[in-house]
Amino acid sequence: MKATTFRRKSIIQVLFAALVIVLSSGQIAQAQGVCGSDIMHRQAIENNPQAIQRMNQLEQFTAQFIANQRLQRTSSVNTNPTFIVPVTVHVMHNNGPENVSTVSIIREIELLNRNFQRRGSDTNSVRSAAFRRIMGNANIEFRLARIDPNGRPTDGITRHVTPLTATGNDNVKGIVSWPTDRYFNIWIVRDISIGLSGLPPGSFVAGYAYFPGSVSAEIEGVVLRAGSMGNTTLTHEVGHYFNLNHPFINNVGDAGNCNLSDNVDDTPPTRGTFSGCDSAAARCPGQPMPNTENYMDYADCSHMFTIGQIGRMHAAASSNLGGRLNMVSEANLIATGVSYPRFKAIAFVGNQKSSVCLGENITMLGGTFIDYAQGNITYNWQIEGASASTITGPNPVISFTSPGFKRVKLVVSNAIGSDSITIDSLFNVSGARVIGRAPYIQTFSNTNLLSPAVVGDSAWTFNSTGTQNFTFSNLGIEGNTGKSLVLRPFNNGAGSNATLETPPILTRLDSINEFLSVHFYYAASRRTSSTATTSDIVTVSASNDCGRTWTNIATINTPEVLYTTNRLTPSSIFIPNNQGEWKFFSSARIPTALYRTNNLQFRINYNAVGTNTSTFYIDNFQVALRPVLNAKAKLTEAFDLNVVPNPSVGNSTIRFTAQSAKTTTITVSDVAGRTVGNIEINPEIGINELPLSSVAKQLKAGVYTLRISDGSAIQVRKFVAAE
Repeated sequence: MKATTFRRKSIIQVLFAALVIVLSSGQIAQAQGVCGSDIMHRQAIENNPQAIQRMNQLEQFTAQFIANQRLQRTSSVNTNPTFIVPVTVHVMHNNGPENVSTVSIIREIELLNRNFQRRGSDTNSVRSAAFRRIMGNANIEFRLARIDPNGRPTDGITRHVTPLTATGNDNVKGIVSWPTDRYFNIWIVRDISIGLSGLPPGSFVAGYAYFPGSVSAEIEGVVLRAGSMGNTTLTHEVGHYFNLNHPFINNVGDAGNCNLSDNVDDTPPTRGTFSGCDSAAARCPGQPMPNTENYMDYADCSHMFTIGQIGRMHAAASSNLGGRLNMVSEANLIATGVSYPRFKAIAFVGNQKSSVCLGENITMLGGTFIDYAQGNITYNWQIEGASASTITGPNPVISFTSPGFKRVKLVVSNAIGSDSITIDSLFNVSGARVIGRAPYIQTFSNTNLLSPAVVGDSAWTFNSTGTQNFTFSNLGIEGNTGKSLVLRPFNNGAGSNATLETPPILTRLDSINEFLSVHFYYAASRRTSSTATTSDIVTVSASNDCGRTWTNIATINTPEVLYTTNRLTPSSIFIPNNQGEWKFFSSARIPTALYRTNNLQFRINYNAVGTNTSTFYIDNFQVALRPVLNAKAKLTEAFDLNVVPNPSVGNSTIRFTAQSAKTTTITVSDVAGRTVGNIEINPEIGINELPLSSVAKQLKAGVYTLRISDGSAIQVRKFVAAE
């Protein structure tokens, strides 16, 4: 059939028409995923009319590119180059099933390559001999990046905890986006929300992509629904990314599609169809049978790209519009670490970063990209702290002999060459030696607390999806004589998350009369009074299986509770002025099933649902055998502990109020957390006084922590020893 057989009205001429997906319930027999690219493209050109000009430029370039290809083909010149595409996959999850495994991502990339390289066995299923003759190998190969934008080793996969995964669209791209002229970005989300109207009940958007050059660079790429992996959805969206249209152009099943063109000469006009593979129902009057089995159609029998579609994709990869040309350049392939022989074994480690227990058996998930490897492959592991010194095979079972963060290296080799990947801190091993027994208190006076290499298995850990970080503040609940942890800066916008985790802190508690609760002071404010900034959430949760699962203990998520002051700081970082700008948090009783084992640890998560939170402080974190106070009381009421005078000049008195005569321990610690003196007494009920020198003698000048505990209640007080 001639190349001109399928020419119709240009796609550019219908950009201002109803370039939307409007579906009637009769068109889909059951819930089905649809493509959101058309509606997102329409919104893009409405927001930026200059996009039309760029698209016209790309169409002119594409027409000339394809014409040149035809001339070269008649001259027997090879015009089918291989385009290698560096890929990064951003998993946007909220600890749900959308947090897909590394192995699942590897398989998705392999499926993408099979479809683009015509290597799948399903290509034999194309029914029409006419279409089998024009079925082509796009010769485009997708490889997960091996070097990140900062020049560091990577497996090409990033993971980010965010509630935005439930309404994924361009909003997730504000959390992470690698340079789109260097990497093909894929964002995986739980669900996609882009405002499509008229969808039948139960239907969903499976994915979307923008056409080259139609949007700003940072949002180029594909958003993919996690549940739509494993089929041809990603192949379809990547087709859009490389400038392919739907062959039906407008509404699926619309007779008007017969007068519209997808600008591909060898795809016949079609009404389009949703389910099955009914070419007759999609056929336009007086036209050849449509290519229902095309990856860019909606039928569920997709098996092929045509030669004409491949020409358009190669043109997009050869154009400066949209950054594709730079992305596939040899210089960029080297810079992103994907320039290597095609059949060389390339290593990947499929274990996601996770906490494990000391002595627990872990199955390593190692392998090589199926696309790139052939022949016999050997696997050699170097795993820090592992019980065995020689570890081989793709899936060895290992355990750890020491706690802490562990580095993992895998070396794979075949006849063509070898490759290795190293992942720092792949595992965080919690030790069987617990740090303490309730009551437990952390005053954050040790500024090495977040440094595992210094503190070891007593360190707290910190994770963040943005650039914010917990740092130590010289301002605490005691004022400028104490310290606290402060989340700063916290202006990353909606969806940012910051998480603190304690080490294991408790031994087994057997008494049925013992129970635990969590307490701490916190301070936070908003930058503006806008209601859009009032929905941030702090959650407190606990784990007794080394962090694999967490149970929610409490949620702080209402403005009147979360924000400790009405003072706004629109252009500066919030700093509490006095104790009145702090609040005391006290949880309900922790479920006993959690703490009747070792390795109990806690997590505090700050999720920025709003956009203008300033800073968040936390001080005097404690775990007590019973609630020290009710939520409205202040910690100072527990013992009303004081050092008088403060600063001390050697003759100060410790003053406190005892509620019972039970044995009470008083301890003095220095800024590094080292005990410099302690005493046990049986106080009188009521006010008690004793010399500071009876607990710690001849203190050097500096800041100290005074701690008092009777086994069920705790209080700390900072004081200064002067020369």
